[in-house]
Amino acid sequence: MNQDKYIQIIRRDKKGNITANYVKRNSAKSNRLKKAVMGGLALAVLAAGISTLKGSKHYPIENKPIIENIIEQNYKPTSNNSIESSLESAIERNRDRLTNNLYNKRSIGNSFSELSKYDDYLTKASNETNIDKNLLYAIFAAESKGKLRANSHKGAKGPAQLMKGTAKEMGLKIDDVIDERYDPEKAFVAGAKYLKKYNQFNEDHLILISYNYGPTVTNKMVKKYGKSWDNLKSHLPNETRNYVIKVLSRKQLLDDGFYFDKKILFSEILGNTNDCIIEKGDTINKISREKGKSVKEIKENNPHIRNYNKIKPGMVLKV
Repeated sequence: MNQDKYIQIIRRDKKGNITANYVKRNSAKSNRLKKAVMGGLALAVLAAGISTLKGSKHYPIENKPIIENIIEQNYKPTSNNSIESSLESAIERNRDRLTNNLYNKRSIGNSFSELSKYDDYLTKASNETNIDKNLLYAIFAAESKGKLRANSHKGAKGPAQLMKGTAKEMGLKIDDVIDERYDPEKAFVAGAKYLKKYNQFNEDHLILISYNYGPTVTNKMVKKYGKSWDNLKSHLPNETRNYVIKVLSRKQLLDDGFYFDKKILFSEILGNTNDCIIEKGDTINKISREKGKSVKEIKENNPHIRNYNKIKPGMVLKV
């Protein structure tokens, strides 16, 4: 679906149940709904589709102002005069928005479920970096919703949403055939190691500020204003302030035992495959025929391969 041409209409019935549908922008139906909302007949949650404005910022749905049941995609975050008085209250407020709204609750549950496929990799990343596992879950849920093929308009890729330069700095291979940002085990460990660079602060909110806003400017701010959230919050960009609250509210959910469906581990799926060493003249279609595996299945088992037309002899595929 071309989301530039659609808006998402999220309706809440009298029982609080929510359903979502897409209608074409500027269609008669969408225009009628807009007039109903503007006329005070808001019976729906209106969430605009992806903004067509170049360079526009995306803010988490739970951080947008809720006027009755209306949520705008291009909401500009609150001004400094209305910033939450403490980090704890901001986290609790956002946590309530996540759990009390059925749409939000399902969305965050789905993100955690996607990440559960890589739970052992996240455990490994946590053990190697001494970063709390729930914090890693929360960060990657916020960054990619656990989607292996996640891509951002800024160029970040994979479940850990790593930029090309950062990925290479963390030892990942990226060339015209392979992109290890899509290898979940390597990507999550690399992402955690990148976060570890900011562990000098030993406080979650400072790690997240540094990760989102940059370590140099964060160091300067800490030296000038101290480590307290109350002292720092009014000097942070809206995007960074919202990011910290977004991640830590998700971590709080996990700390409190938030339930979500656990999926089969990706590593277990790979455990039922065999190594196939590429030979001269091999193609993915030839391998598919010889091994009795579909092309789709082979690609799913080898997400780090970006161009199967350029696979080379000696490379190993999981088939």
